[in-house]
Amino acid sequence: MRQQNRRRGPSVPGNLSARYACGGGFVATGPLVVFSGSGRVENPTRGPLRGGAVVHPPTTLVGRITMGFNIDANPFWTLDDLVKIYARLRKAQGYDVDASFLAQRGLYTHRKTRHTVDEPGAQIVVVYVGDDVSPTQFGEEMWELADDLRHIMHQESIIMEVQEGGKVYGSSFIEVLDDTRPKSPELTYRKKHRAYPR
Repeated sequence: MRQQNRRRGPSVPGNLSARYACGGGFVATGPLVVFSGSGRVENPTRGPLRGGAVVHPPTTLVGRITMGFNIDANPFWTLDDLVKIYARLRKAQGYDVDASFLAQRGLYTHRKTRHTVDEPGAQIVVVYVGDDVSPTQFGEEMWELADDLRHIMHQESIIMEVQEGGKVYGSSFIEVLDDTRPKSPELTYRKKHRAYPR
C-alpha cells in the first residue's frame, strides 16, 4: 500500500502480511484503504473505476522454486536442462509453460555429511493470472512440480513457496526421505552421454 502526496511528500510503504513473535501475532483483516490530505482513497490494487463500479482484477498466483545444479558436489545440470525438464512437467499438468528462470549461485550444506558446497542453481518463477485455479490447487500443483524436479534432477532438497497477490501463503522444504522411485531417465541419459561438464 503506497500513496504519495501531490506536494512531493514522502511515500510510506506498508507490509500488512502476518507477523508473529514471542508467542503472539498480528494478522491484518478488513479492506485496505489509504488516507491522504484529501481524505480516504480506495486501495489501488482493487482496480480502476469503470462506469462507477470497482473492477476487481483477476487473482495473481506465483510459485517460486529454488534449486541447485550439482549432484554429489559435482556440477551436473545446466539452466538449459532445467528449462526443458520444467516445460515437459508443466505441460503434463495441463498449463502453458510460462515462467521466468533466474540463474544464481548458492551455498548448500548437506544434511548427513554437513559438507558445504558452492554451486550454481536457479529459481523458477511461475505466474498464473486468472480465476480458474484456487490458491490451494495452485499450491498443490507447485509442490508436485517441485518434488518431480527434485526427483528427476536427483537433488537432495528443493525449496518452494507460493504467493497470492504478493503475499506468501505457503512454503515447503522438500527433501529426500525414503524416495523409492527409480532414477529418472533424464539422469540416466545424462550420465551415460554427457558425464560431468567442465
